[in-house]
Amino acid sequence: MKQSVYLDSTIPSYLFDERESIKTYIEITRKWWEEERGNFALWISDESIIELSQGEYPNKDKLMACVAAIQVLPPDEHVFEVAQVYLDNYLMPRSLTGDAIHLAATYLRRDTIKAYPFALSLSKGERVSRSWFDKLTTNGLTCPALS
Repeated sequence: MKQSVYLDSTIPSYLFDERESIKTYIEITRKWWEEERGNFALWISDESIIELSQGEYPNKDKLMACVAAIQVLPPDEHVFEVAQVYLDNYLMPRSLTGDAIHLAATYLRRDTIKAYPFALSLSKGERVSRSWFDKLTTNGLTCPALS
């Protein structure tokens, strides 16, 4: 069984981006896409699709066609509950509601790695800070590992 990778809007958008200022990230993303993506079950959420459809991206038609071929996570009310815990406890800036939803989606799917900007999600058990641990457990959420 392939390990799952959750894609926020970053990776699909970088596949079709042409900005010189982020050329290195674009190249790394494209290389991973060409060489590694076949090793994983890819997932995307409605939140990512909304972000991509509403944003201004180069080659947007190609981008949206690419995204349409990725499995969509089924909606889950618990994702929004966990995201709200992140936002209410300032574990993520309130302006990053979409990112809180992305992170919550992988928190609840313990078999899933979240692709950057958070290299691995909490669901994969990397070490987290004491403040994250305290705020998650205080709000009834489990935390995989504590540094």
